[in-house]
Amino acid sequence: MSEKVGLIGAGIMGRLMVEHMVNAGYEVYVSDPDPKTQEYCKEKGAVICENNVELVKTVKKVIVSLASPKISILVANEIAPYVGEGHIVFETSTTTPEISYQLADIFKPTGATFVESSILGKPVAVGEWVIPAGGDAKAIEEMTPIFMTFSKKVERVGEIGASNKLKLLNNTMYAVINACICEVMTVADKVGVDKMKFYDIVANSAAATNCGLFKETGYRIAIDKYDDPTATNELIRKDNACGVALAQSVGITPIIANTVLTQYNNAVSCGYAKEDDSVLYKYFKQMYAPRNDG
Repeated sequence: MSEKVGLIGAGIMGRLMVEHMVNAGYEVYVSDPDPKTQEYCKEKGAVICENNVELVKTVKKVIVSLASPKISILVANEIAPYVGEGHIVFETSTTTPEISYQLADIFKPTGATFVESSILGKPVAVGEWVIPAGGDAKAIEEMTPIFMTFSKKVERVGEIGASNKLKLLNNTMYAVINACICEVMTVADKVGVDKMKFYDIVANSAAATNCGLFKETGYRIAIDKYDDPTATNELIRKDNACGVALAQSVGITPIIANTVLTQYNNAVSCGYAKEDDSVLYKYFKQMYAPRNDG
C-alpha cells in the first residue's frame, strides 16, 4: 500500500511537488480553493480534498505551501483542532522566524510535530531544490524521502526559525541582484547598447556577473517576456520586505536592501505586480523616461 502525503496549497511550487510525489508512488491528497488548481492536481493523479480539515483527518504527513504568512497563520488555526500525535506539519511557505514561532505555538498543545522549512530554487530547477529545515530532527528525517522526490538535498539547519532566517538572507540577495540586472538593462538602452547583444555576450562569457539569475532575468528582458512568471514582482517584493524586517529585528537597517525594497514597492504601486519579477525593468524604463514638464 502506498504512503499517504497531504499538501495544503498547490501554487507554482506545490504543483511541482504534487507531480513528483505522485510519480514516485505516493498517494497524494491536495487541498486548494482554486478550481483550476484542483483540476490540474487531479489530472496528475492526486486526490482532491474538500477542505483543509478533511485533508488532515485523512493524512498524517502534511506539507503546507501557501502564499503569505497571514494565510499560514489562518490555516494553522483552522487545522490545529484536528491534528494530534503522529501528525507532522511541514511548513514550506516563505515566512519570517516570528511567524514560524507563532505556528509552532499553535501546534504545540495538539501533540502534532511542526517543522519549518524553505525551498532554495526556482520552479525551473525542480529536482535540484535544496530544503533547509528547522525543528525536530526525527520528523525531518521521516519526511526526507518524500522531499527527495522533488529535491536533491534536505538538511536540518537548526531549531524552529533557523530555516526562515537562511531563506530570507538568500531571498534578500536575490531581490537586490534582480533589481540591479533590471536597472542595468535600462541603462544599456539609454547608452545605446542593444540589450540582446549585452545579454548574449555576458551570458556566454566567463565574467563573474554571468550567473543563473542574470541568464533568466536578462533573457526575459532581452526578449520582453514578462508573462508566465516563475516568481511575480509582488512575491519578490514580499520576500525583500521580510528580509529587511529580519535585519531590522537585530537593529540593522540594511541600506542596499531597503533602497531596493522602495523600488519594488513603487513598481507594485505602478501596476507591475503580477508579471515576472524581471518586469522591474519596465518600471525603471518608466521612471527614467524623459519628462515633458512643459
